[in-house]
Amino acid sequence: MLDLQYGLERVLDPRPDVTVEGRGALGFGFVVPFWDWEEDVLPDYDHMVATIRPDVVVAMIGANEFQGYAIEGEDLEPGSQRWREVLATRADEAISHWLAGGALLYWWTTPVMADADYLTQDLNEVWTSAVVSWEPWATTLDSMEVLGDEDGGFRWHLTMPDGSLLALRKEHGVHFHEVGADMLARQLEERLVADGWLIPDG
Repeated sequence: MLDLQYGLERVLDPRPDVTVEGRGALGFGFVVPFWDWEEDVLPDYDHMVATIRPDVVVAMIGANEFQGYAIEGEDLEPGSQRWREVLATRADEAISHWLAGGALLYWWTTPVMADADYLTQDLNEVWTSAVVSWEPWATTLDSMEVLGDEDGGFRWHLTMPDGSLLALRKEHGVHFHEVGADMLARQLEERLVADGWLIPDG
C-alpha cells in the first residue's frame, strides 16, 4: 500500500524527532513471483536493516496476495490452507529480518476492500498470528479503526462536519486517497506517542 508511505512522509517526516525511510513497492506481495523471496526480498530486508538501522519498522500488505500465484510451480489458491501456510512462513521470516537490528514492528491489518473476493479477514488472521508470536517486539494496528465505518466495515466516503462527503477510497475500492493515508499516519503517530517513542506534538 504505497500510498501509506506518502502519508507517513506528509504527517511524520516534518517532525524533528522522526525520519521516514520509505521502502514501499507497487505490486509487491509475499507470494508475487516477480520478486524472488530468497534471492531478492530477504537480502533487501537485511540491507535495509544494516544501512538504516531503524528504531521502528511499519508494514502494510495490500491486495496482491489474492491473485492465485504459483510458487515454484505450485498453485496457491487464495484462502486455501497451503496459501495460509506459505504466507505465515514468509510473514515470520520477514519479521525476523526486520527486527534483526533490534527495531520494533507495527504491522497494519490489510484494509477491508469493496470486493468481498479479497479475503482480507483470512489474510489478517495470518498477519495477526505472525505478529502475536513476536510480541512484545511486534504489534498489530487495525487499519479499519480509521478507514472503516462504525462497525469496522468498508466505507467509500467520510462525512464532513458540514454534511458533505469526502472520498476515502479510490474508485476500485482497494487503495485509499491521501486523506486515508494521512489518517493511518496519525493513527501510528498516536500509538508512537502512547508507547513513549515520541513526545506529544504541541
